Amino acid sequence: MHGMILLGDINRQDLYRLIGAMVIAWNEGIHANVAVGKEISLNINGLEKLKFDVALYILKKIPIDLKVLIKDEIPKAVIEDSTDLKNLEYRSKRLGPLLTHYGIDAYYLHVRNLVGGDNLLKLVEIDQDSRFFELEVRL
Repeated sequence: MHGMILLGDINRQDLYRLIGAMVIAWNEGIHANVAVGKEISLNINGLEKLKFDVALYILKKIPIDLKVLIKDEIPKAVIEDSTDLKNLEYRSKRLGPLLTHYGIDAYYLHVRNLVGGDNLLKLVEIDQDSRFFELEVRL
């Protein structure tokens, strides 16, 4: 898969989660070559600094036009960072028709913090919908 839009607020915890989502996406074979917003450089757990654009778009506040966001390229996956599963489900319903229209394979990430554990990042499929994944992040 090629192309991804990252959605989230700009604060340090969200940036770590977004980078985590990117790393997970790469591990899943999704190449993140589309992002919108401010370029950020951070270092996570010994990884080299990653520069990427953090999207400033929040679906519940503004209408999303994928053609405008990505210009000439149609993404094959949307990774959305959210700490609120209900909010994520609501937004996924709004995004669903766009995903169907553009034929996008969607991965919605619900992010939660872990207090302990060995893995920095863990991806868990949510039972009720195979498009939904829970990304566990140890901050």
